[in-house]
Amino acid sequence: MSTSRPSPWHALLRGMPFLVGLAMPLAAPAAEAGDERARIQAEREVLEDRFAAEREACSRQFAVTSCVQASRLREREALSALRARQHALDEATLRERAAARQAEIERNRQRVAATPPPAALAPAARAQPAQVPRPAAAASKAEAVETAAARRADAASRNAQAARLRRERAQETQDRIAARQAERARQGKVPAPLPTPPAP
Repeated sequence: MSTSRPSPWHALLRGMPFLVGLAMPLAAPAAEAGDERARIQAEREVLEDRFAAEREACSRQFAVTSCVQASRLREREALSALRARQHALDEATLRERAAARQAEIERNRQRVAATPPPAALAPAARAQPAQVPRPAAAASKAEAVETAAARRADAASRNAQAARLRRERAQETQDRIAARQAERARQGKVPAPLPTPPAP
């Protein structure tokens, strides 16, 4: 009677939630964010390589399909932890950018409010006060431009993230379909070809 030894992946996956909790950055500065992104990418590559090797080892077993499906499930769980870390990092980066934009808007508003009108325009300003732009109007215009740019950047980031999620879901669907087709082929349930149309 042979006893199957648990794979080293079982121990790694059991400890994964704990490791993710320790590694999750609460508020990473910009320099640390780049390092964390590099670590996440390196971990993703290591996991993908190991799971590819694990699926390769499945081909030497009797129950190939169930082994491959279990491997893909463990891979999705491991990669979802990395995706959660990446998502948290992206959100922290967006919050930092928004705070920096707000600070820049406030600095511009204070600079415009503190700037006196040029000496050459001072007599004309007394004669025609309606034609001189007020500092508050200029500040609100600058703020509107920067707010619009911030909205466009946020929308682009959300669109990129949504596209990445759609690609991942499509890949998971393709994996499930391929596994189902492989299982049907293994059971001998190959669909009959469509009949050929009669000649005219």
